[in-house]
Amino acid sequence: MKKVLIISDQIPGHFNQSIGICALLNENIGVKYTIIEMHWRINAFRFLFRIISRMLCKNLTNFNSKLIVSFFKKIDVSGYDLLIASGGNTFFINAALSKLHGIPNIQLGSPRGIKSELFNAHLTAQRYSNSENNIVYDVTPNKYSPKACMSNNEDEKNILLLFGGNGMGYEYLDRDVKNIIETMNTLTKKNKKQLICVTSRRSKENHENILIENLNNLSKRSIWFHKGGENANLRDLFSLSDFIFVTEDSAMMISESISSGKIVTTLFPEKVVTPERYKNHIDLYLNKGFIFRSKIGDQLVLRKNNDHSQKIEESRKKLLNQILCNIDLR
Repeated sequence: MKKVLIISDQIPGHFNQSIGICALLNENIGVKYTIIEMHWRINAFRFLFRIISRMLCKNLTNFNSKLIVSFFKKIDVSGYDLLIASGGNTFFINAALSKLHGIPNIQLGSPRGIKSELFNAHLTAQRYSNSENNIVYDVTPNKYSPKACMSNNEDEKNILLLFGGNGMGYEYLDRDVKNIIETMNTLTKKNKKQLICVTSRRSKENHENILIENLNNLSKRSIWFHKGGENANLRDLFSLSDFIFVTEDSAMMISESISSGKIVTTLFPEKVVTPERYKNHIDLYLNKGFIFRSKIGDQLVLRKNNDHSQKIEESRKKLLNQILCNIDLR
């Protein structure tokens, strides 16, 4: 059993990616992870610390590594076999601790000028470096897999709706929510299926209330964020569903849905002004056949993609092999 230290910047979408890598590694070598939060030593100087750390990483000697580590509150890495981190603020401390203590490391996220060579495995959605250390994944890592989300009851196949909220250039108006309700009600009635609905921290409370009051064929397993449902166990809900519809504002919800091995359709409003990088991310999923897309208000259908689960498993296996080629954890 290998001990892994996850360095967290307290952003759920980031440390969930790190947990996803641990889940992937655990399928081959067996790992036990601990999460520790990174904090700047003097928070008021964090902007200056970031600038200096970025400069020091251009020539990461032991001396420069010690300087970087001094900018953060102490992180004890003794006894750990691997460091994993995700997010822009974790690049510096991950690289410096690995350099000083000789512990292999994995970093997730776009480099913003930091060399991939500072990490044994630098995982990104698109290629940033010619280095073999820069590994490009098909789906953003997360803790779900087709095997983990296999259907438990063949007689109960639901439709799952993951409803987010404004973000990443997406804005949902009242009419968008009403259109989702109308098309979902038609879909569940036509196919004689129950609907499990899950809202999130980005969901407006009034939109959640509209969904509760107007969605038909609702399952009692639905989870409402504003009614105390913050801790949704998506693995259980994925296993109860054959088809997933997810609003397109959350990269994490989309990647988790894809990784479940179920058929995923993303929902988007008529007008979207999203960053180019995010648009490319969605287009990549679409071009690889990992998702279908539907404009809110258009008629919804239950699509087929017979090899989807197999493609996801193959993608996960490929990523695992690439990581293990770069990191010797024997």
